[in-house]
Amino acid sequence: VTTRVIHRVPGAGRRVALTIDDCVSGSVWRSMIATLTRSRARATFFCNGNRVVANGRTARWTVSAGMSVGSHTYDHRRLPGLSFTAQKTRMTRDQQAWWSAARATPLPYFRPPYGAYNGVTLAAAGSAGYRFLILWDVDPRDWATSSPSTIRSRVLARARPGSVVLLHAKPATAAALGSIIRGLRARGLIPTDLDGLFRAGGVR
Repeated sequence: VTTRVIHRVPGAGRRVALTIDDCVSGSVWRSMIATLTRSRARATFFCNGNRVVANGRTARWTVSAGMSVGSHTYDHRRLPGLSFTAQKTRMTRDQQAWWSAARATPLPYFRPPYGAYNGVTLAAAGSAGYRFLILWDVDPRDWATSSPSTIRSRVLARARPGSVVLLHAKPATAAALGSIIRGLRARGLIPTDLDGLFRAGGVR
């Protein structure tokens, strides 16, 4: 397929996509699913394949809880500079990890580690079947702070209709997640996953 780069989805009404990367800590990953479930909200999880393998039960819960998933490669290597084969292999190994653990596929969403990609990445993603390379337009830099209130305020200050919010499965972000969801709703925005954002925006 031809891979399109997506930062946000204009025309999606008041919807905002929550996306959660890495999943290094299984306990934090589970905490975020629990918060989303209690809040009746959804998100798209971009967990590395090696974390999916290490946390198979949590991967299955992610899918059964109604969350969507995308590929973040198998091992979080920076892709530019790697060969076509090396890049594609990291994408397909991630697919295999999700299928083995949860009978789920990360297709059609791919997010390169660090948001770093080049023409080879786009070609490899298309060859692996990913229609969309997902970036973002809201980055609270949650990896650089331990303050849940700072993460919350940065998300709420920047989110707008059609936004894609970048979050990570880190303790401070998990602590902020419930208040982020409430804050978005208080502003008339609807937190959802990429499936919901794309459907609302007519993206096929």
